[in-house]
Amino acid sequence: MRKYDSISTSVLAKMGKNESVSIDTLAKIAAVTDCGLDDIVEVNTNLENGGELK
Repeated sequence: MRKYDSISTSVLAKMGKNESVSIDTLAKIAAVTDCGLDDIVEVNTNLENGGELK
């Protein structure tokens, strides 16, 4: 994934730590991998299992 200049190593590190990244970043990843956001994003709003509502 890093071979694409639009995705920085710091963003990859954040993703590896399960931290938030921007929608713009997710859109770039979806474009590079030729898939939709729903293929790469999981939304967890179950507060009992670690989800957060902001």
